[in-house]
Amino acid sequence: MGRSRREVRRTALSVAEGSRDTSFQSYLKKLYHSPRKDVTVKNAHGGCPSKIVDYAIRVSEQISYDECHVTFDTDIGEEEVKRAEMLALEKNIRIYKSYNIENELLDILTTSESKLNKKSPKTTKEAKEVLQKACCLKRMNDEIDSTYQMAQHLIQ
Repeated sequence: MGRSRREVRRTALSVAEGSRDTSFQSYLKKLYHSPRKDVTVKNAHGGCPSKIVDYAIRVSEQISYDECHVTFDTDIGEEEVKRAEMLALEKNIRIYKSYNIENELLDILTTSESKLNKKSPKTTKEAKEVLQKACCLKRMNDEIDSTYQMAQHLIQ
């Protein structure tokens, strides 16, 4: 009877632009956890896209990762995005970009009926404010639902 072969787990580094992006990626990491791959999520603490790619390069040079991914918003300007893409291409880093993560999260949180009645925020700042309000309202509704369920349970 021989020993079972030990499987080497792949490693991936995922660098996000800010705290909201990092939280969202950490949530996705928990949701889609793979036993064959270890994913490390790091926060670049904002800045321009090339600064975020540079941060990913510095982190990946300290620890050797099999893959490196970077996400950032493209609302900063086309020239800066191109500079970041060239830098990432040199180091074999995958880039995932969106206009801004806040609008994408708002799309996930809101229903199709409420989208018809409201316009999407135009700027990142507006999107952050709307997202903050939406999260606070959801948290309050969850607390109300929880209190109601607890009261129903106590009555029975």
